[in-house]
Amino acid sequence: MPFSEHRLLACIEPGEQEFKAAFVSAAASHRAPATRRCRSPDEGKQWVEREAEKLGVPVEWTDRLPSPR
Repeated sequence: MPFSEHRLLACIEPGEQEFKAAFVSAAASHRAPATRRCRSPDEGKQWVEREAEKLGVPVEWTDRLPSPR
């Protein structure tokens, strides 16, 4: 399957004083996600969307990422 057919699963989780943006390839959801601490949900969303654009894949936003096995 070509990589362009993949997508990123992503979410933004609120924390005490910041937010955590996270994403993982839908094809490799058994792996730990890439994460970044952000000052706002918008900052996190922009980071995920920039990374997806670099990879040439769409983003599917979820409430929670699958747990790595």
